[in-house]
Amino acid sequence: MTYISVTTPTFNRADRLSSLYASLQQQTNRTFEWIIVDDGSTDNTEALCRTWVGKTDCPVRYMRKENGGKHTALNVGIREARGELILLVDSDDTLTADAIAVIRDSWAACDKDDVCGISFLRIRQDGSVIGESFEHDGKYATYIDMRINRRVRGDKAEARRANVLRQFPSRKSKASAS
Repeated sequence: MTYISVTTPTFNRADRLSSLYASLQQQTNRTFEWIIVDDGSTDNTEALCRTWVGKTDCPVRYMRKENGGKHTALNVGIREARGELILLVDSDDTLTADAIAVIRDSWAACDKDDVCGISFLRIRQDGSVIGESFEHDGKYATYIDMRINRRVRGDKAEARRANVLRQFPSRKSKASAS
């Protein structure tokens, strides 16, 4: 059974994390851990997150680091993840109750030798799709083929192999450097 590490980098988002926590507690499949990497928050993020540690049947792991930007928090979470797959989830996101089950079942159904991750649509609270839908469910494609050649736009929920993410750590993008 595939174990999934839900990894959330956060900075001063104590007011938003509770909704994500609630959605994780409603998961129909419990084979996951939640790693929260606090990038030096100055609000009550730490106190809030510590109230969740040890209170659920799925591990909640809280880590605090000196502020260095989202990319450095992602790298800490990826390095510390125990799962085969990592699902990066922002602090203001929520998951459908079957999200972990769908990821796990989709991963089990694919030829893992040639796949480094799987992508899913993201939706708004009103149910509308963020960005564009995929052409067909269950199709294999490279990132370049899907995003560049087929021009699929918009934020997607992506679960990726932990070992691949560790090989290619996040770096500050030039767009965010200015």
